[in-house]
Amino acid sequence: MLLHSDLGEPFKENFLEFIECFFKISQEKKIPIEHTTQIMLTLYEAVQKQFHSPYPFQSVHIPKEEDTHLYDMGLKIATPLIHGEPKILNPENLVAVKALLDKGENVIFAANHQTELEPQILSIACDSVVKIVIR
Repeated sequence: MLLHSDLGEPFKENFLEFIECFFKISQEKKIPIEHTTQIMLTLYEAVQKQFHSPYPFQSVHIPKEEDTHLYDMGLKIATPLIHGEPKILNPENLVAVKALLDKGENVIFAANHQTELEPQILSIACDSVVKIVIR
């Protein structure tokens, strides 16, 4: 994959390393190369867009359709990177959360890790117990 020079060397090196690792993991998990390539091209396009037109973070976020596309892209990136089957401890708590959401209540999940993929990873882990869309 040819990366634009305007990405800057430190970022470009890290991004290429990530792509290489992602392809290796995807290959080990027997994910079709076409699927892996499409995911990485979509990610690259999103990165290019952010470099040329950074997302303006506001004090209040009003969800947009683009948010759903980015969330779905994150699911496609995170899924192959998870080793083994995620395990939910005390799944009855998750069932109770789902019941609250189904009644229209709000639920907040707090995380203490600094990663942009936490909502997607949590969604993937929860799927084994209940289907919850985390946004």
